[in-house]
Amino acid sequence: MLNSIRLVALSISMLLITVVQAQPKGLTLCYEDQDYTPYLRPLKFPPPNDEVGFRGVLPDMAMLAAQELEMQINFLVLPWKRCIEYVRQGKADGMFAAVWKSEREAWGRYPKDNDVIDKTKRLWSVDYYVYTYPESGLKWDGTSFSGVRSGIDAPLGYVTYDKLNTLGVLSEHNNLPDKGFQLLSLKRLDGYVLEKLTADNLINRQKLTDQISVLPSAFHSDELYLPFSYQWFDANPMQAGLFWDALARIRENNVEQLIDYYRE
Repeated sequence: MLNSIRLVALSISMLLITVVQAQPKGLTLCYEDQDYTPYLRPLKFPPPNDEVGFRGVLPDMAMLAAQELEMQINFLVLPWKRCIEYVRQGKADGMFAAVWKSEREAWGRYPKDNDVIDKTKRLWSVDYYVYTYPESGLKWDGTSFSGVRSGIDAPLGYVTYDKLNTLGVLSEHNNLPDKGFQLLSLKRLDGYVLEKLTADNLINRQKLTDQISVLPSAFHSDELYLPFSYQWFDANPMQAGLFWDALARIRENNVEQLIDYYRE
């Protein structure tokens, strides 16, 4: 297993990939500028030609797909909502990773089969859990919360953030995961909703194992996709389909290895 992981990493490292601040030639994909290990992980020692220094499961999947299809690929690393605007305006050709919602079709083209979202073309399936502190009294029964006092937080713009808002339990102030988990450890926030692997890594990295607990039932489960801009998809429908197909093969053959490789 270790040898195969190294082979995947070595194969990816041989690609010529650039992180850019303006749209160049080739396929340009945008992703969020946050540490969501193992999906997005800042490099400790970025190479000289990589100003941002991010790798992880999702960038590596895109790079492997581009390698398979002999496509040039470039990355934009921006805040989540700015990525969405870049895709909407055609400044980025696509972005990852985004959960499908019908309203998101206003700015991005998701993989579909007969006008129905094609889950076989997903990047990965994820579970989001509610994290709290052991003495909080917060409970989630799969439908509603109880024991809410100061509110529950999630990354801004995420489906989980909107769901918390609909349930009327969203905290007054929004925080990125690192700050949100610090507030949990200080008992200044009732809960924070985050994807499980990302949360596990964050808890270990911040050494909060004894200060953070997780509610037993998942708050939300969904699929992650790579939506393309309508501008790029309309000009390159065949390439888009081939790229989604390549990502599906990589998900089946390589993602478990990549998760093990990037997990801290």
